[in-house]
Amino acid sequence: MITFAEMNLNLNSDNKKFYYFDQEIEVKQYLPIQDKLQLISSVVNLSSDDNGFINLVKVNTFMELYLVYYYTNIEFNEEEKDNFIQTYDLLSQSALLKNVLLNIPEDELEIIEEGVYSTISELYAYKNSVMGILENISADYSNLDLEASKIQQKLADPNNMAFLKSVLTKLG
Repeated sequence: MITFAEMNLNLNSDNKKFYYFDQEIEVKQYLPIQDKLQLISSVVNLSSDDNGFINLVKVNTFMELYLVYYYTNIEFNEEEKDNFIQTYDLLSQSALLKNVLLNIPEDELEIIEEGVYSTISELYAYKNSVMGILENISADYSNLDLEASKIQQKLADPNNMAFLKSVLTKLG
């Protein structure tokens, strides 16, 4: 019997290289699972609005941007990351994005794309499930409970109670 440790397995740390205007761009050929999970999570979270609606244009934009962020040696400052639309447009129009994507192995791209779209599908399935609906109702109820508590406090004020009694008396 052979042990796992005796197999001397190593992660693929090879990089493909190409030149873009005299700049050597390195593209990883394998991204560790932890990084893939972070990439997928970032894309899904950034593509969602406050109501949980996923914008597919944002999905594509963030997926391609994050592939460049995670797979290349290109560094981006915070301003470039904050202005993601402009950064994406510059990458896309310059053909740099296309060159990066062509140098990432196809199976790596498939894993990321499948991870993003299956995560989105599962999120929608959960939100439309009984558990998801109950979670939303529960969140709404806690907000309602806070409102009820405020109303109860206002009714406990003797001045408000006297006013309410006089209004009710006049209404009959």
